[in-house]
Amino acid sequence: MSCAECGAQLLPNAVFCVKCGARVVATWENADEQTITVSRPTLSEASEPLPPPPREDQVPGGPPPINRDPDDLETAQIFVDALALQSSWYLLLPDGARVDAVLPLVLGRKPNHTVGPEWSQLVTVPDPEGTVSRTHLLIEPLGGTLKLSNVSKKNTIPVAWPDGVRYNILPGEQLIIANMCAVKLGTVPVLLQRA
Repeated sequence: MSCAECGAQLLPNAVFCVKCGARVVATWENADEQTITVSRPTLSEASEPLPPPPREDQVPGGPPPINRDPDDLETAQIFVDALALQSSWYLLLPDGARVDAVLPLVLGRKPNHTVGPEWSQLVTVPDPEGTVSRTHLLIEPLGGTLKLSNVSKKNTIPVAWPDGVRYNILPGEQLIIANMCAVKLGTVPVLLQRA
């Protein structure tokens, strides 16, 4: 099947086009080699303007709650509230894989723990064209938002919201997002969505 927006060949079971990022609306059960309809909201369809992303000191909720027992200070044993590990965000990769953003995520062609905490989840981004950096993006959940850090040495990360607003995260730069958007790692789009 090909994308109705740009004509690119779609991956099997894709939920959006890897070339232009348009969301795939049709189902794949009875699909043949036909063009399918995609939906992409335009700026004129937006009900209201998108507010700018909050600064880190304005994030509602703050970090997940950690309960410490005063008797355990010597052992530094920490009990994390199980409800804090439920994520309100997930990623959709072009191959249809869903990754919940419970822990920090390191995305790339061959990601490693050098850029994020050692407990980060490593997410390999499928990239047949080889345009994704080995370690490209660090995503950290912050309350109800996500902090995106461009850890690539030379690649810019484009971010696009459904209402047409766009922003480029430069190497070494960070951005906090509060609404659904798509980022492009090399030529591979990744959808960041609320659960």
